Amino acid sequence: MIWRFLHIVCMVGAVAVAVGGDLFRNAILRRGEAQAIRHAFAVERRLGNWVFFPLFLAGAAFGVVAALRFAWDLTAPWLLVSYGLVVAVFVNGLAYMEPHTRRMAAAAERDDEISISQLHELIHSPRTWLASGINLALWLAVLFTMTFRPLGG
Repeated sequence: MIWRFLHIVCMVGAVAVAVGGDLFRNAILRRGEAQAIRHAFAVERRLGNWVFFPLFLAGAAFGVVAALRFAWDLTAPWLLVSYGLVVAVFVNGLAYMEPHTRRMAAAAERDDEISISQLHELIHSPRTWLASGINLALWLAVLFTMTFRPLGG
């Protein structure tokens, strides 16, 4: 059972970092201060590289070890739904959030009037908040699915 425990701890930690980082960034974005935004992006990047990804990968590895050790069905419907939701999180993150965040970070780096105007335009874009809301909803759906195991489990 230690493998299952380690899987849960790592995955909950990874999701907490992902959602917490998103909420932290959004709070800073609302302030609209270029220097604070630069700092927030730097912190978020470090958290992603040094905390989220290692926790996520370790959690996935511990989950596979637990499943193999206890002969769990890795094709159970609730797990397939969870896999799909995690893929959707990464697709949203890589296809929209990451490039958009890079554009905001680049605009925040340049301290001229045009860049600050672009930054404010990017911050107040409905797509910024929609993508962030979708990410939060997807992570909550993953947690729900993994906890309550709808569709049997």
